Amino acid sequence: YDEIDGVVILDAHADFRKEYLGDENSHACTARRIFEKIGKDGITSFGIRSISKEEKEDAEKLGFKYYTSKQFNLKLIEKIKYEKIYLSIDMDVFDPCYASGVSNPEPFGLGYEIFNFIEKIASRIVAIDIVETCPPYDDGKTGLLAAKIITSFVAWKSSMLI
Repeated sequence: YDEIDGVVILDAHADFRKEYLGDENSHACTARRIFEKIGKDGITSFGIRSISKEEKEDAEKLGFKYYTSKQFNLKLIEKIKYEKIYLSIDMDVFDPCYASGVSNPEPFGLGYEIFNFIEKIASRIVAIDIVETCPPYDDGKTGLLAAKIITSFVAWKSSMLI
């Protein structure tokens, strides 16, 4: 944790549940566990379009910062004050027309603006993960898009070394 000062999550789901089906370590609780570990000033989620009533109430009460896909734009980058970012990309943040090979697709997702967003913060990203590519549901687009994110990110980081 010493090498990062903030976690940025791109996800269709808030994943801010206390527990899901009796499991506190469920995929539906990821942001909540990170929030509990690093505090409200160390995590921000973008692209949310599925949040339960309880998650929303807890987020407001506890100060969990999140932005919906409707609110998403490049000006939100100004709200990211972290200098050393861990970026987590859940592929369901993309609209299903771009990434249908996920286990929990949500309509009205994001598109190419994700690439612009990542490029703008690339200099501050120290670690990155991509989750929620689900080959049994994928027609090839989701895997290709995930690979494009990785190759683009490596290219952006490499260009900063020159």
